Amino acid sequence: MRLAMKLGVMALTGVTGVVGLATPAIGKGIESMAIDGPGLAEPVVLQSEGTKGAVTLLDDAGRPVDLVDELNPWAVMGDPSVELMRGVPVPDLGPAYEVSWRMYGATSRVEQVLYPFAGGGPLIHIPAEPIWDYDTRDTWYRVPDTVLETLTDLGVIAATDSHSGRSYAVIGRTATTSSASGDSPWPVAVIGATAAMALASVGGAVAVRRSRARRRERVAPVPL
Repeated sequence: MRLAMKLGVMALTGVTGVVGLATPAIGKGIESMAIDGPGLAEPVVLQSEGTKGAVTLLDDAGRPVDLVDELNPWAVMGDPSVELMRGVPVPDLGPAYEVSWRMYGATSRVEQVLYPFAGGGPLIHIPAEPIWDYDTRDTWYRVPDTVLETLTDLGVIAATDSHSGRSYAVIGRTATTSSASGDSPWPVAVIGATAAMALASVGGAVAVRRSRARRRERVAPVPL
């Protein structure tokens, strides 16, 4: 409901002169979104309810997903309620996830870069050269921590419970906020060391047998 009201306000005010040109496409709502990033074999894609003007995304089971409210793609198009920041807000950003929104009737997508593990909380970066021509290029804004739970439910990131509380990690990679690791190098190292020891043992046994055979040849009696 909140985002639907934003759409109406943006359609009436235009936000800027350029916004007025894109308002018809924006007003038709979200068709789908895709998120891709580290550890994912392929992008996670969500579809809207299937009606123009819809602002609710559904997962594969038909359950509503809150990513529209949490990531707010309208910020890319100049949503006046979003506080944008210039310059990188924190030095520790963590892994980046590409978020792409398809709007009904629009040929260009709305692009965001999500940093769920950024210091101080999840961050969105609006690319420096977006296709949409708004005065939001190369800006940043905060999104709620609830996006971590949503991404976990979608299988984008992993979550573990510990005594210190909930922690999150990149799927299949070394954790950024927990000590868990999906791809530990130790099993490979152990297998390699075991194989090397086995080869060394075989080689040593062959060398001993050859040495004994040569000694027997040297001491063999001369036939009469």
